[in-house]
Amino acid sequence: MGTGSATAGTRPAEGWLHRVCRNSLLEFQIRRKAHAQQFVLLLGHMRCGSTVATNVLCSNPEVAGIGEAHIKYKSERDLLLLTRFVCRALERSAPPRYIMDKCLHPGLVAEAVLKSPRVACVFMAREPASTLRSMINVFPDWFGKAPRHSPQVLDLAVEYYSRRLEELVAHAEIVAASKPLVYFSYEEFLSSTAAVFASIQKHLGLQAPLTEEYQLGPLADQFGRGDVFGTRLKSQRITREEAKYEVSVPADRLPPLQALFQRCDAALRDLARRSSLRPQPLQPG
Repeated sequence: MGTGSATAGTRPAEGWLHRVCRNSLLEFQIRRKAHAQQFVLLLGHMRCGSTVATNVLCSNPEVAGIGEAHIKYKSERDLLLLTRFVCRALERSAPPRYIMDKCLHPGLVAEAVLKSPRVACVFMAREPASTLRSMINVFPDWFGKAPRHSPQVLDLAVEYYSRRLEELVAHAEIVAASKPLVYFSYEEFLSSTAAVFASIQKHLGLQAPLTEEYQLGPLADQFGRGDVFGTRLKSQRITREEAKYEVSVPADRLPPLQALFQRCDAALRDLARRSSLRPQPLQPG
């Protein structure tokens, strides 16, 4: 085959060259804007409704994300990794105003990142009964190899949920000391959607409104990026139909967890309210 032949054999090289040029241009745009790039971190726990909330936010033209990036943010330098990862995954030529990630596990976000004026923090939590049933039903292997109905799996789910709620309050205290934050529960997200949208839009200064319809990103079906098992997500709009679970939580385990959730929920609401009294909006990029 001649080197000048315009056949299918030459197209991989052309595609490769195009990707190199596109990635080089993207890297230039990312680094040029690095000092001013803004971020949204949704801080919650597993099965709190973070996937649908993230889809809603990332369907806004000012926000881009791929679900859960699983990056450990030890310093602000790690935010550059997120920008690069999201823009390449979405094949963007330049980053938008906000790059978004959701963080659902303990120990992922350092204090310096929480305090950064370029990072807007949105907190989300869900009451324990439906959270635990959903966690054990969808991710039983995450808590070990025991059968999903076993007490060991429930104990591990309770330990994770309790620890994470306490950490969310600790994170919110750090954030509220220097800038505003937004908090809402999953139940509030479903029952008072317009009010939740309004608080997020005000917090981020979004020009385009959030809507109940959303788009699924190109990595939506990848395990670990979000709720890949949720058939309701494929409707691409917020649905309020109650999910049915094969497992239940013993009634005697719920009272202390409900008390913990109520205490943390009240603390997060108070921190959000008090932090809003001294608003310090993010600087535009």
